[in-house]
Amino acid sequence: MSRGSSPEGTGGAGTFYECRVAALDLGALVCRIPVEGLEGPPTEIRLQQGDTGFPLDDVIAVDQSGPFPFVVEKQVKRTLKVAPSEEPWRKTVSQCLRSLHQHGPEIDARRRLLGVVATGPVRDLEELTKLAKAADRPCLDDFRAELAVSGRRGESYHRMWRHLTTTVAHLMTAPGGTHPALDCVEETAFRIARRLVVQIEPETGGATYRSLLGLLEATVVDTQRGPGATDVFRRLTDVAKEYGPQGGVIDVGMLRDLLHARGAVLRTDPSALAELEAIRRWTEKFLASSRVGRQLGGRLRLERAQQVKALHEAVGAYERVLLSGPAGAGKSALARELAGTMHASGGTVLALSLTERTWHTVADIGHEVGAQLERTLAAAPSGKRLLLVDGAEQVLTDDGALLSSLLEVLPRAEGGRWRVLAVAREQAADAVERVLGRVDGGEVHRL
Repeated sequence: MSRGSSPEGTGGAGTFYECRVAALDLGALVCRIPVEGLEGPPTEIRLQQGDTGFPLDDVIAVDQSGPFPFVVEKQVKRTLKVAPSEEPWRKTVSQCLRSLHQHGPEIDARRRLLGVVATGPVRDLEELTKLAKAADRPCLDDFRAELAVSGRRGESYHRMWRHLTTTVAHLMTAPGGTHPALDCVEETAFRIARRLVVQIEPETGGATYRSLLGLLEATVVDTQRGPGATDVFRRLTDVAKEYGPQGGVIDVGMLRDLLHARGAVLRTDPSALAELEAIRRWTEKFLASSRVGRQLGGRLRLERAQQVKALHEAVGAYERVLLSGPAGAGKSALARELAGTMHASGGTVLALSLTERTWHTVADIGHEVGAQLERTLAAAPSGKRLLLVDGAEQVLTDDGALLSSLLEVLPRAEGGRWRVLAVAREQAADAVERVLGRVDGGEVHRL
């Protein structure tokens, strides 16, 4: 599906402003912080979703971490003057009515909110925000009681309520038909008002933007090794510009990979720190095993320095490297020595042997390591990343099912990819090479 952004000439926000608003929510996604309307951080951001059940379709923030999803669907306008005669306002209310028709129970249950984002007029948007706050009540009768009290105080949001009910009445009236009953109009307007989320976002700068830059720099971006937070925000805007017309759905793992591919250097995803620490502890224990110690202390058939150099160059040049040879030739010792060097220099390494455990699935591996591998490997910081698979001859026992599954969970986006070093006995080398090559069709370099 491919859709264009809202054209400026029809009251839409225009490409730049829409992308900027989307970039703010993408920034919240990667920083793991809530967006306006959600109590928890979003798990995905959807862009231009009008054809997939989101009438307010420009930017949709979704939190699927609980038993059911929470959604804020947003319509982005450069300006949104609140008056029944204003076409952008009429169109926005019409979209709210469609969402109410399609998702009424979710909206009433506060699992789906109706968002509007604009630069101004500030007075209108501030009064609309006050209306939403005042309408946040269990039923229309409670809100009517509040209206009666606040009317005596001269609350400014009464003007917004009149504009909303008038607009709803016009939109609910069929051409040539009779006007709907007042109770029906007010009930419908109330259901919209109490679920409105209003954001005032300037075209440049602003409090949300400044706060996001601070969080990016403090928790996500490695400014010592790559671009700063301002440049990373530009890359977030580029992601929105690219994926908006495609009706893109972006989760945090995908977004980190897209930023990696655009030259951003990221720290560990904050939500995965504990699991990456579990991988680190597992790898250190694995590399320090007594089996490795004995082999490193023995005499190898080939000159060690030459072997280490050749292996290091191969892993640097190729994504998939297969090291094979007869039993006792020192393959595992060399591979683990390389992995240990990369680990000690700050790289992210997951090292394991498929023949030293009786694993059947990736979930089995993750359970023993202490990490949900697909999520955690995608959350690794920028820099060197290596998956060392010793005992790869295990493919002969299950036709490569376990190794294939392990390779499938590795991130695939450019800039976020992992190197793979597989170690296998000579008689299994051809079978292992086939498995390494069939996952993404890449070249396998054999040593």
